[in-house]
Amino acid sequence: MTHTRREFIALAGAAVGTSIAGAAAWGATHRNGGPPAAAPTTAPEPGSTTTAGSAPAPAPTGPTVAPTSTTAVPRPPATGRVLVVVQLGGGNDGLNTLVPLQGRYHDARRTIGLPDDGLVPFPGTEGYGLHPAMKPLTALLAAGQVAAYEAIGYPHPNRSHFAALDDWWSATPGQSSTTGWLGRWLDATGAAGADPLRAVALGSGAPALLGDRSRPTVVLSPQAFTLHTPKGLTDQLARPVAAAGGDLAARYRTAVADATSAVATFAALKADAANDPAEPGGEGADGAIAKGLATAAQLVLHEPTTRVVQVAVGGFDTHAGQLATQERLLGDLAAGVSSFFAELTKAGQAERVLLVTVSEFGRRVAENGSGGTDHGKASVQFAAGPAVRGGLYGQADLGALDDGDLAPQLDVRSLYAAALTWLGGPVDEVLGGRYDTLGMLRS
Repeated sequence: MTHTRREFIALAGAAVGTSIAGAAAWGATHRNGGPPAAAPTTAPEPGSTTTAGSAPAPAPTGPTVAPTSTTAVPRPPATGRVLVVVQLGGGNDGLNTLVPLQGRYHDARRTIGLPDDGLVPFPGTEGYGLHPAMKPLTALLAAGQVAAYEAIGYPHPNRSHFAALDDWWSATPGQSSTTGWLGRWLDATGAAGADPLRAVALGSGAPALLGDRSRPTVVLSPQAFTLHTPKGLTDQLARPVAAAGGDLAARYRTAVADATSAVATFAALKADAANDPAEPGGEGADGAIAKGLATAAQLVLHEPTTRVVQVAVGGFDTHAGQLATQERLLGDLAAGVSSFFAELTKAGQAERVLLVTVSEFGRRVAENGSGGTDHGKASVQFAAGPAVRGGLYGQADLGALDDGDLAPQLDVRSLYAAALTWLGGPVDEVLGGRYDTLGMLRS
């Protein structure tokens, strides 16, 4: 019986025997297996550091290897560039996020259309305004650190959540892939068995971060993150460890060390936040996005190996009652992004970070009969940070719709190309071709 180092990270809870609490990983098999599964309640899938459930782990019944201490070791200052991806699950309505000041917009949305005079001005254009809930971004907008990719999507978009998500995660639209766009970058730029916190997903699984050799650490709840041994796994692990001898035991020790190091890091982040009177998040930043970005900020500041962080939330599938739902979600996004960069700026670390948003599709131009919007095609995505050349990229052409939808003008892979250029390493190889970054990054 053989196991990879990463598989042992996922299994290492058998020796640690700590309590179960609050996280789960998605497996690499999702891309060809249909809709995303619920958080597992049995053994974690190989390839991710994971915790789940709520009961104490059973005591080991066979030979075990003592874990290393969970005390965090001193870490060198973090210096490398970091990409933070905020996933707005469900398909955010771009037309009520960055509103075109056009009569056609108001004609199509007589109930949920936002009045022009209440919008947040978007610098560099007089033809658009941001949703009023995005007012917390005012300082970043004034500094020229927010770029909007208007009418962004794939050339032949799909209105199915699962097909569209597969396309966005893989960056291979219409083609089957077992790897994500960031997973391929992680494979190309890191050694096998690299630090488990090099890629971290907060709030959900991360197919975009899955590579052939690379797997993210997935944390559903940073406050409850620990190691977990599902029932029965202890016996499964103890027998092969005892039978295989020195090499397996040595690899198991390495896996335990990696897993306990990840847990120790999150324990240290929680302690840092508890001791900081100005805890990241700030006033009004108490939603899921803001909380995820507060944790991401702590990873950026304190974990030198972290290069990619995904923060994922749902709720953007606004078929009914869109006005209240989107106001809450966009307010959470804006407050979270503002507080995130304020925290990094205070520490002199904002220059290291690029933040981008992604969402599987936009919504129909015309409102429906339930005060909402149905699945559409192109939408708007944002990039933010000191690295960004702020402004509007692309246009929303409401006079040339594609089957009632905003037609894609910018390819998703242009945004990805800019993000990968920021990180360094291969770009064309990862994306399978050359895509224009549109000059969004400052030199």
